[in-house]
Amino acid sequence: MTPVLVIPGIDYVVCFNPGEEFVGMRRHFMGECGWTEEQFEGVEDFAWFNAEVSLWYRGEEMATEHLGCCCYAKPEEFYTRYAADYFSDMVRTLVEEHLPGLTPWVKHWQAQLREKATLREVQA
Repeated sequence: MTPVLVIPGIDYVVCFNPGEEFVGMRRHFMGECGWTEEQFEGVEDFAWFNAEVSLWYRGEEMATEHLGCCCYAKPEEFYTRYAADYFSDMVRTLVEEHLPGLTPWVKHWQAQLREKATLREVQA
C-alpha cells in the first residue's frame, strides 16, 4: 500500500495499491470494448492492474474500493495525472460511506481536481 492522500486536519490516509488483474488485457480491449489491433497496440505496453484504494485511520484499514481493468502508462498516473477520474470517485465513495461528516470536504476536493483537469485539457 502506498499512502497517496492525507485528509487534512485528521488522521485519515488514503492508500493505493495496483493489484493483479485477472481479465486479460487483449480480451478486455479487443473482445469486450471492440478495439482494433491498431488501437490495442497503443496501450499493450502499459501497466494493467486492479486498482485498490483504501481508507486508513491511525494504521488500521477501515475500508477498500476496487476497480478492475485499469490501464495507464504507469500505475501512479491513476492517482496523479488522472486523479480527477476514477481515483477521486473511489475516494469520495469511501469518505461518504465511512466519514459522512467529511462529505463537503471530499466534494470540494473532487471539484478542484476536475477543474484542474479541465484546464489542462483546454491548454493542451
